[in-house]
Amino acid sequence: MSASPPVQNSATIGLRVLTALAVLTSGLCHGYLYFYDGWGDIDVIGPLFMVNAISGIVLSVLVLAWRHWFSLFLTFGFCVMTASAFLISRWWGLFGIQDRVWGWSQILCLIAEVIGALASLGAFFGERWLTALKSRRAAVA
Repeated sequence: MSASPPVQNSATIGLRVLTALAVLTSGLCHGYLYFYDGWGDIDVIGPLFMVNAISGIVLSVLVLAWRHWFSLFLTFGFCVMTASAFLISRWWGLFGIQDRVWGWSQILCLIAEVIGALASLGAFFGERWLTALKSRRAAVA
């Protein structure tokens, strides 16, 4: 891996911003659910909601501040794992809890996590492609 930051253009910067907004939305939704919707009172799930809230906020800043592929990788993993945990808890149950409600917060979180996963993948592959293209042009010249 190169020590220099990846090559970016307006599309990859826009995808990073979209990723950050999606992850921030997911984090704030989990914080809302923890503090105001009673999920903070549940033994295992409550602390995990707080971890998601803090992680979403931290990752949204990290994706914008640290122009490295690893920040996108962490964000993609966060989005996929959080959405998967919700769907597993919805269909089969998770830690003894089976969520049967499709409220606005659940739908908003799920949409934000899908958008965040897709945008982080787009930014990752866009930056890799631009960086490879730049190095190929430098090698030819």
